[in-house]
Amino acid sequence: MNTKSASEFKKLTLDYKDKLTDGDHIYVKPNIPEKKLNNAINKYAQEVDKNQVIALGDFTVFGSAKEGFLITPAGFYRKGTLESDMKIVFDNLEEVNSFPDDDEILIKTKNGNKKISTIYFNMDILEDFFNEIIKMKEKGLINKTDKMVIVEDMPNIVKINYLKCIILMTYKNDNQIDESELAEIQTLMTQINLDTKNRVEIREYLSEPNISLDNTLKEMGENVPSGSGKALIISLIKDLIRVRRATIDKNIARDFDFIQNIAERYDIRNEQLEEIEEVIKFDEKILAGELDDSQIKKMSKELASKTGAVGIPLAAVYLSGSSIGLAAPGITTGLSALGLGGILGFSSMVTGIGTAVIAGVGVYKGIKYLTSGSEREKTQKRDFMIQEVIKINQKTINNMSEDINYLANELVELVKQNKINKMKINKIANRLTVFKNAIGKLSDKGYNLSGVLEDE
Repeated sequence: MNTKSASEFKKLTLDYKDKLTDGDHIYVKPNIPEKKLNNAINKYAQEVDKNQVIALGDFTVFGSAKEGFLITPAGFYRKGTLESDMKIVFDNLEEVNSFPDDDEILIKTKNGNKKISTIYFNMDILEDFFNEIIKMKEKGLINKTDKMVIVEDMPNIVKINYLKCIILMTYKNDNQIDESELAEIQTLMTQINLDTKNRVEIREYLSEPNISLDNTLKEMGENVPSGSGKALIISLIKDLIRVRRATIDKNIARDFDFIQNIAERYDIRNEQLEEIEEVIKFDEKILAGELDDSQIKKMSKELASKTGAVGIPLAAVYLSGSSIGLAAPGITTGLSALGLGGILGFSSMVTGIGTAVIAGVGVYKGIKYLTSGSEREKTQKRDFMIQEVIKINQKTINNMSEDINYLANELVELVKQNKINKMKINKIANRLTVFKNAIGKLSDKGYNLSGVLEDE
């Protein structure tokens, strides 16, 4: 995981902060005003995850920051009154040249040349700045993207090791996996869209988790998309707490030594763990139907403020989806439907959200309109999220049915053998029982979710 990128860019930006422009305001993380940052992203850098922004330059007279520039570990974004918007991806940088007579800098990239007028910048300093970035690129200290890559879109090797970490925790607890833990793990597999081939590998690993945590974390970290490393760890800790909460006193889930160990490895502080668990509790209230649209809006903003205050991007917590079994695109569309996508930093996490929200919520509201008569006004956008959870829950049950068939066939083959291995037969039989009970848990969950919608 390239965790040095942000700190190196912050150091570089601080070095150039007072020299880069002629009197315009530059703000460096963590001292970037929230309102200015939101204005800049919404105006000219909508694809940028605001938690990735290292520095903001404000070119406006009245301080709105709707014109200026943003610097991240992956790119440079600029908007000026006299110039068109510009985006320079650092990974594509090749060469920088200045032309004093024309008051501009020529940036050569893999995708063509770009010119930056020095009307807002000190020419020599700007040239030096980009040359320093080229050196950082050669050292591997840049990120490939300014977006958080959701777990669903990460390489399979990352998904597999992510799940293995969680399975290792369940065995660390009591040397076995019970139906509640299995139901949560299987739901997570559906949320991150693990394909059939890799589900087989996880199914085998469930019976014999024989790889160390060190190796699992190492292999996962080596394959994480650049810029998403820290977010992935935050998401992993969320899912570890989620599975832990399925089987024990929910008030002490984050205190489990396995979770504390991973938190310490990646400098996740206790107050950050506490806020991650608060997000999980919030999700559970949505699932139970305890919150309406206005309460979700209010609590989401409060959570975003609290998690941001301790250095945890709320979007990172939802990198694998929610703890109630909603995939990342689903939670993004659901909160975006409530008008919270951009505010909470979700608009940059998944692309194509606008259309999905209109289609998903619109279709569901249309169905309710036709079927509910005078009750149609009670329809809430929150219902869209619960409907999506129901779909994922059913898909998980279908996947587990395939797993049960596989185990049953394996058991039949063992029984057919002349020398029956009783120990192995008992082991498979026990696994079948756990799988059957886990499906029962998921069926109950689906029934309860349907009840939430019917009660409304």
